[in-house]
Amino acid sequence: MQLTNEAGDMTTLPIASCACDGRNLEFLVREHRDNFARSLKLDQLVGQALLIEGPFGEFVLREDTHAPLVFVAAADGYGPIMSMLEQALSMDRVHRIQLYLIDEATWGRHYEKRLRAWQDAFDHFELIQLPSTTGVSQLRQSIQQQTPEVGGCEFYLAGPENLVNQLEKILKLDREIEYCKAQVTN
Repeated sequence: MQLTNEAGDMTTLPIASCACDGRNLEFLVREHRDNFARSLKLDQLVGQALLIEGPFGEFVLREDTHAPLVFVAAADGYGPIMSMLEQALSMDRVHRIQLYLIDEATWGRHYEKRLRAWQDAFDHFELIQLPSTTGVSQLRQSIQQQTPEVGGCEFYLAGPENLVNQLEKILKLDREIEYCKAQVTN
């Protein structure tokens, strides 16, 4: 989504709220990302109208799926993954959902209670938390250990370019996975 304030400052951010709730939009905004973020941090947007355009792109959850879903989120990938995860949990036809969450101090605290509540409420949801130092090889190893039916899963990856691109290539080489969609976030 592209957001523009009355001063003309704009930013492009992925939606961090469920697509099933079009009335309430949530975005994760890094504190020093750009002029828009700085004006938000300084409460300069209170009472201002925002122009919101979008959505853009093709990083969306396939709604017709019955395959197990595996989400991987790191850094600014938390937003789009949380949006898709919330939508997946509301669908009721997926029998297994896993979230590999690479620790991120900024966003991790924001979502900690919600993720724990989902883990308690949904038997088919599993949260796998990994340290912030987790690299592609450690992530791959964790996926191989925690997700035995990796070949039949749909993967959704979001995070830094290096991590996302390498993991996507490895997953496609390792096994014939059902589906893999990736989004690089900066």
